[in-house]
Amino acid sequence: MSPINNRLKDVIISLSVANFYNQDLGRLRLQKFIYLADIISLYWGIINNNRGHKTYKNGPYDVDIQNAVDVLAFRGFVSITQTNMKEDGSITGSYRITDVGRQLFDTMENNKLFKRRISLFKLIGVNIEQSGWNNLKALVYLEPTYCFNKVSGWGFRLDYSSLLSNDTLRILDGLKKMLVGSNDSYMNETDFTTLYFKLLTAKLHA
Repeated sequence: MSPINNRLKDVIISLSVANFYNQDLGRLRLQKFIYLADIISLYWGIINNNRGHKTYKNGPYDVDIQNAVDVLAFRGFVSITQTNMKEDGSITGSYRITDVGRQLFDTMENNKLFKRRISLFKLIGVNIEQSGWNNLKALVYLEPTYCFNKVSGWGFRLDYSSLLSNDTLRILDGLKKMLVGSNDSYMNETDFTTLYFKLLTAKLHA
């Protein structure tokens, strides 16, 4: 399956989760939301078939996400709102799931192949809601894998496929090992992911 086809599903899931909180996602926030899911997915045992984000002037960026949301907007699954033309001639806008898009999401939600990835996106939505959607980009700028690699300049591909290259995965794995055998040993991947977001949020407000 091509990367853009993978991203079609990710965009539908992201915008559906954001819609639950009455949020539109602009181009950058959509990128950041999906990036957080990508960086955590391996910890959840979810195979990631995407080529990965690259470092960019506005944080992690994957052109396949933008291509996917454009395709979905053309087909009527996504609507474009709050359009604005910038001084340099570029056009900005925000994205919202349409009724047809929500029907597609409902179909995906009933498919066991997507259940774990949808659960991860929903959990990210819960934690972003608690932190504040206006802090979404700032949280990603503090994410360890991106922080470590952004010094390589623009266009550096972020490999989040293993402990060797994914610092967030290493932190989550370390938290799990540290708490094994303690009173918190009952914690599952959802609990550890929530704890990780608390650490990021604490760093944001430090």
